[in-house]
Amino acid sequence: MNKTNKVDNINKVIAMVVLLILCIACLGMGITGAVVKFKALLDSTKPDTGPVLKDFFQDGKLNFYEGDELIAEYDCQSSFCGWAYQKIDDVNYALKYYEQEGVKQYTEKIDGRYAFIVDGDPSEDDQYYYLAGVKIYDVQEKKVIGEYNSIKNYGTTLLNNTYIAQDKNGKWGVIDLQDGKVNTDLNFEYDFIGIFYRGTTDDETSEPLKDVSKYVVLQNGGWYVIDSSGSKLTSRIPEPIQGYEGNIVIAGKDTYSVYNKNGSKLFTDGNNVIYTGKDVVSFNNDTDIEVIDALTGEARWQYSYSRISSVALEDYNANLNVVVNGITAYTYELK
Repeated sequence: MNKTNKVDNINKVIAMVVLLILCIACLGMGITGAVVKFKALLDSTKPDTGPVLKDFFQDGKLNFYEGDELIAEYDCQSSFCGWAYQKIDDVNYALKYYEQEGVKQYTEKIDGRYAFIVDGDPSEDDQYYYLAGVKIYDVQEKKVIGEYNSIKNYGTTLLNNTYIAQDKNGKWGVIDLQDGKVNTDLNFEYDFIGIFYRGTTDDETSEPLKDVSKYVVLQNGGWYVIDSSGSKLTSRIPEPIQGYEGNIVIAGKDTYSVYNKNGSKLFTDGNNVIYTGKDVVSFNNDTDIEVIDALTGEARWQYSYSRISSVALEDYNANLNVVVNGITAYTYELK
């Protein structure tokens, strides 16, 4: 074979290789284009699930959203970081605190702006991180505006974003949140602050009635009823106050005592007392019984028996029956 033929053969091989490479490239581009079109078709048929939201606590941060928009991030200083729990200490004094079934005992964002959070290291037996402290985080300004030991509002809405709070010295006061500021409504000088459980429900909402115009407080070993400005409405009462209706104070734990607002006990220690949330039924196990209007302090009804063996109250058809020795002795309308 001469030299010219060899060159022609080599050129033919090179041409075939180049042609083969071009064919493979074209085929690859066609497949890629088809895949891209198919993927686009699949994507167009998928439902729009929206942006992927972060968990509330993720990567050492608390993430606050307004809808799908991340509006603030809080940098946690510890692994115990999240919503703060309320500290309902009313049960320590056997008080019937305002409690609505199903209400979360932890807090959430308030008015879309304020968040009560915990960020600290509690003790092992501190289930709800009470000892870790509570921080009030302003989501809008992205800063902490207050720090307390504990907070509570009984899982309900008190007036004007009002919360009962315990400061770092262990004293309780009342605060409210307005315009990015924490205002002190009651000074931090009490060993306990609570609100009254009314014992009845609102006709429109069917929720337990609350009374935030007055507070029951413990101060220096004595119990008082105060108004929202801190003025005392009663003299010192030596027992935990369960109810107050203007002239009558019902106090005690396992058994009740009745005082007037000046702190004087109205009945002897041998008397049994039943508090209905509106009136007081007082009796002894010998002969005497009376029903007292807790608002005015006046007797509604009195009677003497040869002997009293049992007393019970029955709520029936919007009336309250006082049943003595198994027989209805007195009935009055509940309002």
